[in-house]
Amino acid sequence: MKEELLKEIREEVKGIKEKMEEHNADIKRVKELEKDPHVKEYITLMRKLDNNVKKTEYSEAEIIASIYRKYISQIEDIDTNEIYVYLGTYTSSSEIDIVHGANDIRVRYDDPSADYRIYWNIEQSFAENIFLPQCKEFEETHVILNPSGYFKREAFYKIQQEFFVKAAQVNQKAAAKSLLKKYPKLKENQQG
Repeated sequence: MKEELLKEIREEVKGIKEKMEEHNADIKRVKELEKDPHVKEYITLMRKLDNNVKKTEYSEAEIIASIYRKYISQIEDIDTNEIYVYLGTYTSSSEIDIVHGANDIRVRYDDPSADYRIYWNIEQSFAENIFLPQCKEFEETHVILNPSGYFKREAFYKIQQEFFVKAAQVNQKAAAKSLLKKYPKLKENQQG
């Protein structure tokens, strides 16, 4: 992504973080006050009157992730660090659900019946389906992480959040380096 966009994101993170730190301090004080019997009675009465106080604490990672989701559509392909997450290999199915669309079948990475693989750039808001004949070239020209486990989309969101948090706190290079150390690459671990 462009450094100007990263700077804008950092500024917004800083502002929201300050507000959330104040909010979190208020929540801690409320929790202290809730221990007082008179305050407990007051809260019980207020809840009866349907006047609840929001009691959610926010972490810095949650703040950064929510801000990045706001800006993610502005990150162009040419501005990314080109790190993808492998989401699986699929064979096409003729079964179609009118609500959910095609019900393609996930298969092993090296299944001969496979038609395509799905890869998702950690800085993008959409995944890419690459037909099998183009996969070899795609895999050779891109860094592709292969998180362990079957639920690759959940792993993708975790990896994406880790990248955004580290990029906002330090920089993109450190974020990318951290991910490359932590997660296996597809070529190292091709059972998907």
